[in-house]
Amino acid sequence: MDIAEAASIADFVMELNRDRSAAYMAAESREARKEYEEKHSTLVLVFQCMDGRVDLSQITGVPPSSLMSFKNIGGVFDLGWGLLGRIVIDRMNSAISHNRKVLILATYHYAKGHSGRGCAGHNHDTDAAYRAACRVRIQCAHLFPGDDVYAVTAGIETDGDELQLHSCNDDVRLDVGALANSSETDIAHKLKDLYPDMGPALRRDLLPLVLGNRQHMQSMQGRVREDGALVHRESIVAVGTGYDWLQMPNKAIIIGPYAVRWQMAVVIAGRIALKNLQEGRIPADKGVLLMISAPFRIVGVAGVERRFAEERTRVLVEESLDILQKQLPELTPYLSVLTTVLDRETWLLRELNRIPALAID
Repeated sequence: MDIAEAASIADFVMELNRDRSAAYMAAESREARKEYEEKHSTLVLVFQCMDGRVDLSQITGVPPSSLMSFKNIGGVFDLGWGLLGRIVIDRMNSAISHNRKVLILATYHYAKGHSGRGCAGHNHDTDAAYRAACRVRIQCAHLFPGDDVYAVTAGIETDGDELQLHSCNDDVRLDVGALANSSETDIAHKLKDLYPDMGPALRRDLLPLVLGNRQHMQSMQGRVREDGALVHRESIVAVGTGYDWLQMPNKAIIIGPYAVRWQMAVVIAGRIALKNLQEGRIPADKGVLLMISAPFRIVGVAGVERRFAEERTRVLVEESLDILQKQLPELTPYLSVLTTVLDRETWLLRELNRIPALAID
């Protein structure tokens, strides 16, 4: 079912989640994840833009559960932000304590066909987007020295879904599109040349992303991509965390509430969605969905994590609606709200509340 066929965007989201959760929990999916993680034990952290066209899992074929993704406007991050730094450090410490390596991908995106399809978070300035990713890489390299952690700057060219890897000094770039006729062994050698100080285990676990992206690009050859697939067409502004199941091209702008002033990212996402409405790229009768979600696990004292997640969503929805009503009142007539919490173990959403369009005061 597509959004246009659903009674509402919220109905589309809930049905999609049920399907994705069932697929995630299926025996063959569990076995595939287990097999992949046994072969590639490295924890991969991905810092990327909130843009709905940017989805590393989609363009590499790596299971979403094998990539820990952080999303923010323009791919701008600072590990000095309390929540973000704590999450990253906790996950890294857990991985390293289990003898796992950590690969960090600090990404930026651009469109080679037209600069206007580049990163809106940097006013379509590719150099600015690239510099923001470099700052994340440099900060990670400074904070996490040693052989267990390695940070890489990576570009994503959204017109062709191409992954581009920058060298450790950001002075050489390896474009996956140029590897069409290279053997797997040749590509492994190129990665060693690009990252001579990266350990063999990390290079081994970076290789599937490169090979997967090459396969994805080859599968796209001969397909005519409609102009609408290259520009923004999102109708969902998703705030919170636990959206691995929602990864799909050009449907949702996902905002992790990590930054000190994360609410401004919500405003920019709202402006993008409103422009999509005004220019006819999304159905006007469905409007725009503000989705709020927080994850929980069923561990420890019964129900505490879920209750905490519910309290977190309450704050997120209040602050998101407040800033949108103040900064973008023209969106309000088209805006509906869906508040949920997510069971991390099953990827299943639990709906808490809905507010239909025109019922927001």
